[in-house]
Amino acid sequence: MKKQLLIFGTILSVFVTGAVQADANAFYAGAKLRKIEILYSNDDLDESASTLGILLGYKLVSSHWVSLNIEAEFARSAAEGEFDDPDVTPLKGEWDIDTQAIYGVFTFGTKVYGKVKIGSSRSMITKRYAGVSRKYDETGPAAGIGLGIRFNDHLRVEVEKTIDNAGNDFQGTSIGVNYRF
Repeated sequence: MKKQLLIFGTILSVFVTGAVQADANAFYAGAKLRKIEILYSNDDLDESASTLGILLGYKLVSSHWVSLNIEAEFARSAAEGEFDDPDVTPLKGEWDIDTQAIYGVFTFGTKVYGKVKIGSSRSMITKRYAGVSRKYDETGPAAGIGLGIRFNDHLRVEVEKTIDNAGNDFQGTSIGVNYRF
């Protein structure tokens, strides 16, 4: 927990310091709702879990209709999923997920824009069944693509599809609202 708070504090201070010294609209923050599906082959998932999180971003370089950004995401479970794993228990269980990720992001376009991101994510997956709780720490590469709409210089809405841990563990679809300062 201390390590996560230290990482979060460091990233937040870098973004805030950069925002004070940067051009207009370089720093942005937002909220995201993400529906997640676990891709374990031995689980029979009945429903996906959802996370609700924050996004902190910073525009590193921009020229005309393309830009290179860095983004950090921090999300907590908002809804649990259900699973049935006959190898572990004949009973149904519940699972949730908390994630932290950092990405290099390339955007291209004007009012409607595309987004490609690659980076690393850390996810803490908790499975509960028959009064037993097990946690799995999954860390690995992550990538995603998305589309966004700029409503004005500050407000944007994005839809993204991400794959975490090289597609071996889970994937998610998210919708988010970002505000550029």
